Amino acid sequence: MRIAIYARTSTNTQTTGLESQLHALKTYCASKGISEYIVYTDAGVSGAKSSRPGLDQLMADVNSGAISQVITYSLSRLSRSTKHLLQVIESLKNRNVGFISLSEAIDLNSPMGLMVLTVLGAVAWPISSEIHRPISSRCTSQFHASAPPDFIVMHHLY
Repeated sequence: MRIAIYARTSTNTQTTGLESQLHALKTYCASKGISEYIVYTDAGVSGAKSSRPGLDQLMADVNSGAISQVITYSLSRLSRSTKHLLQVIESLKNRNVGFISLSEAIDLNSPMGLMVLTVLGAVAWPISSEIHRPISSRCTSQFHASAPPDFIVMHHLY
């Protein structure tokens, strides 16, 4: 059985986030008696992108039959797009590759796993959308909130 663990952070400055995910994944593996696994990571890559170097290599190894189980810290580390998340899971299922997400306690080897995964994947998308709301909109709002009371705004750029 070849186990893959996958971790991702959105920015390169989140090194402790990547280390924390890997620590949790390795601790989980140790608790299950798994001592050999392949580590795949994407540091500084948005989960909204369907193509990422670490994930692409993971999926290539899945497609070649080299991987039998994928473990990730959370669904949001695998994908921020419900459609992409379900495509990845479908690819895993089609190749009889198991999937476990630690944070959500999802194990696709159980009957309820796919249903719970679908619901949680749908929840991840609006959270991601809110996080990536245009910065200019936030800056404009903050500007208006901090402008002097007699300051007149002639037009909005949003």
